[in-house]
Amino acid sequence: MNNFKGIDMSSELIIFKKDTDAVGTNRGFIYQYLKTLIQWLNNYTSGSDNVIYCEVEDDIKQIDKSNSKIQWTQIKCYSSVFNLGHRDIIKSLHNFFVLFVSYDKYDGTFCFETNSKISSRDTLLKKWVNSQPLKTTDRELLGKLIVKIQETLRETVRETKTALSKDVATQISKLEGVKPKSSVTKKRNLQLIKNLKSDLGSIVELSEQLLEKINDIELMSEFISKINWTFDNVESTNSVYELKFKAIQLLKQLNPKLSYEIYFNRLISEIFFKSTEENIEDRYLDNELLEEIFNETETQIKENIDKEFLEKFEGIEAILNTEFGNVNTKLTSIELKIDSIVETAAGYNDIPLIDLPLVEPKEVEKIITKEPEKQSKLVAKIKLINIKDSYQEENLINLATELRCRYLIFLQKLKFENLYLKYDQLKILESKVKYLCTKTVINNDGTDAEVFNPTQFWNTFQEDLKLLLKDSKMRNKVDIDEDIVFAQMYQMAAECHLRWHKGELI
Repeated sequence: MNNFKGIDMSSELIIFKKDTDAVGTNRGFIYQYLKTLIQWLNNYTSGSDNVIYCEVEDDIKQIDKSNSKIQWTQIKCYSSVFNLGHRDIIKSLHNFFVLFVSYDKYDGTFCFETNSKISSRDTLLKKWVNSQPLKTTDRELLGKLIVKIQETLRETVRETKTALSKDVATQISKLEGVKPKSSVTKKRNLQLIKNLKSDLGSIVELSEQLLEKINDIELMSEFISKINWTFDNVESTNSVYELKFKAIQLLKQLNPKLSYEIYFNRLISEIFFKSTEENIEDRYLDNELLEEIFNETETQIKENIDKEFLEKFEGIEAILNTEFGNVNTKLTSIELKIDSIVETAAGYNDIPLIDLPLVEPKEVEKIITKEPEKQSKLVAKIKLINIKDSYQEENLINLATELRCRYLIFLQKLKFENLYLKYDQLKILESKVKYLCTKTVINNDGTDAEVFNPTQFWNTFQEDLKLLLKDSKMRNKVDIDEDIVFAQMYQMAAECHLRWHKGELI
C-alpha cells in the first residue's frame, strides 16, 4: 500500500472539523462512488501515481506523494441549487479551512463538485466560479470573497466552540455532582474532571488560534485561491447515467475487449468496500490495486462483487427506466424545485403529512444486530419504568424497538432518495426532542427519589412530546405523525439522552 508518511491532521484541530466523513449510506453515495471511479481510472490512464482515499477527511482525499500535494474533494448530488449560504457549502468551507491550516506545510487544493448549479441570486459565487483560477490581481472580487468567507468561518468556529464547550462542561458538571462511594472511584473522577477542564481550555485556545488565522487577510487570500468549484448543471436523475457512461467509456479505452460491465461492477464494489473499511489507512485506491483487479480470474471477480450493493445501484436504474419511474422522476423533480423555492423564499413550508412507513421484520433485526448495546439500553430503561403487567412491559419493548428502528430506516431512505426537505424537518424536530430529553433528565435528577414515579413520568413525558409536536407544526407549518416523535423519544433512550427512572443504569 502507498502511504503518505508524515501527513496527519493535527490532533488538536481535528475537533474543530465538522462531520463530512460518511461511511455506508450517504447523500448521493452512488454519485460519489461513480465520481471516485472516474478519478481512479483517469489516474491509471494518465500514468499518475496519485493515491485516492475514500471517506478520509472528506469524500475523496487524493495524494500526490512525489510533489507533496493533496487534493480534498467534497461531492454532492442535489436537485436544489447552491449558494454561499447553503448549509453544505458552509460546512465544506469550514472543513476546507481546518484542513488548510492543519496541512500548512503541504500544497493543498480543495474541490467542491456537484451535479447541480449555482443559484441565479448568488452573483458572488457565480463571479468566483467564472473567474477560476482566481488571480490575486482581481482585487475587487478577492476582497468581497475574503469578507464573505471570513464572516462565514468566524460564525462556524464560534458555533463549534460553543457546542464543544457545552458538551465538555456538561460532562464536568455531571461528574462533580456524583458522590463516589469508594476512594478509587473518587480518584478516577477527579482525574477525569482534571482532563476535561484541560480539554475545555484547549477548545478555547484553539478556537482563538483559528479566529486569528481567519483574520489574517494574506492567509485568507491564499486559502480562497486554492478552492475550486465544479457545477455540472445536470439533473440529479440523469447524473448517475452520465457518470456511469463515462466510467464505462474509460474502461473501453483501457481495453476494447474488456468485459466492461463485469469490471464496472467489480470496481464500483471495491470502492464501496474501501469506503466502509474501519481502518482509514485501508481506504485507499491506487494503480497497483487496479492492476490486481484486472488480473483477477473470472471466479475471483464474481466473488469480489457485492451483490447487495449492486442491487441497490441497479434498483435505482430500474426505477428510472420504467414508465412508473419516469412519472416519479417528474414528480420528484417538481417536488424538489418547490423545495428549492421554499428554501429561498420567506414563506412557510407546506408539505404533506410525514409518517413512518412500515418495514419488514428482518430490517428491524438488522438495526438491532448492528447496534446491540443501544437496544440493551432501551430494554433496560423500559424495565425500570416498573410496569406491573409483564405482558404489557413486553409489548412496550416491542413497540419501542419497532418504532425507533422504523425511524432510523426512514431517515436512511430519505437521504438515499435525496428528499432533504422532509429529512431536515425530522432532524430539526429530533434536535428539539433531544434537548427536551436532556433537560428533563437533569430536572428529574433534582427530584427526591421517594416522590418520583417513573410510570407517571413516562406518561407525562409523552404528553410533553405531543405539545412539542403541536408547537412545531404551528411554527413550521409541517404535519408530522405522533409515531415519529415517540420513535425519536425511544431512540434518545437508546442513545442515553433519556431515561424514565432516577439514577444510572446498573
